[in-house]
Amino acid sequence: MVPTYSRVLNAIEKVPWDLVKEYWGIRKSLQDLIESKERNKAQLAKIRTTANWKWGFKKDPQNSNKEDKEEDGDKKGSEEELKENQKEMLKRTLLLASC
Repeated sequence: MVPTYSRVLNAIEKVPWDLVKEYWGIRKSLQDLIESKERNKAQLAKIRTTANWKWGFKKDPQNSNKEDKEEDGDKKGSEEELKENQKEMLKRTLLLASC
């Protein structure tokens, strides 16, 4: 009779330990996801900076709304600049692709 109770108690004690192990596994997975998200954000920031540097963007995307409001009076000039920037970006892209 005592060995039966002993086995039942061992089984009952094992369940919480299994739950704790699974909890720590899930916790580790979530922590890895958060860390990879932060790494991805940092990589995207580096890519954005590199693209801005290579293609010579003049406007900061965060401040573009302020500048756009100030330049409403000069729409023709901004359209011409946009076309020139697009042509320049196309030239640089083709140049990079040919390498």
